[in-house]
Amino acid sequence: GRALAERALGAGAETTLVDLRADSLSDMHGAAECHAMDVADADAWARLPRSHSGFDFVALNAGVMSAPPEAPPAASDFLKMDIGGYRRVMRVNVDGVVHGVRRLVPELREGGAIVATSSGTGLVGYAPDVAYSMSKHAVVALVRGVAPLLDRAKKRQRICAICPGGVRTGIVPAAFRDTKMMEPSVIADEIAALWLDGHNGDVMAKMRPELPALRIDEPELPAWW
Repeated sequence: GRALAERALGAGAETTLVDLRADSLSDMHGAAECHAMDVADADAWARLPRSHSGFDFVALNAGVMSAPPEAPPAASDFLKMDIGGYRRVMRVNVDGVVHGVRRLVPELREGGAIVATSSGTGLVGYAPDVAYSMSKHAVVALVRGVAPLLDRAKKRQRICAICPGGVRTGIVPAAFRDTKMMEPSVIADEIAALWLDGHNGDVMAKMRPELPALRIDEPELPAWW
């Protein structure tokens, strides 16, 4: 999120930022419009000031894993984890995107784009954190389901998903900190590319910095009727 904000501000864009913690945005005040907000709270989205001119580009990037980074791996065990941890993952990773899309599509300019951050684990099963993987699968389904609705509106609006491999951010479990991962700037560049050139409904996987992003197409299934 920060890497993307820095790119937007560096390009001279009028930028609105939201984060759960106000202190994480303190150095952005003045350069951007900043709001402390829980993205999982529908009422908080309703209170967010509306844009008079609309948004060209939106990134829905907030996310959490099932347990805090310093927690032992057992804390993410789907069969044993605390139900409160499961609900938190679903609230932030799924509800946060749902509320963001529902609130911001009406304010998205013609030709504008929303990019939601899913995960490589939103494309395959991930036993170390099943709840996280489930939530990221839901983001992909949301993007693929909403895309035809935008097509019907005939405003050239687009919604896409980026599905990264490992990225060195604050949610990475301590046990994986020595693992080779991508820097956040790599994914910021991919999100910006989807903003500018992505096609409506695109789901892109970016697994390693030296490899190009891969478009993941939906499987073709027989008609159910």
